[in-house]
Amino acid sequence: MLTGSAAEILALALRELDQTTLMGERTSGGFPDIMGVKLHNGWVFGFSNQTYRSMDGDLF
Repeated sequence: MLTGSAAEILALALRELDQTTLMGERTSGGFPDIMGVKLHNGWVFGFSNQTYRSMDGDLF
């Protein structure tokens, strides 16, 4: 089973806390924040517009 969306952000935040232990398999790594832009021809274009970093500065 794969996780995504808010579960990814929760796992990233919880791993920084000393009183938590992450168990199980790795998550899918799909972060949810997509910015949608409607183009002049009516098409909708979506792209990732945020970065996620750990407290150590690792980029996810």
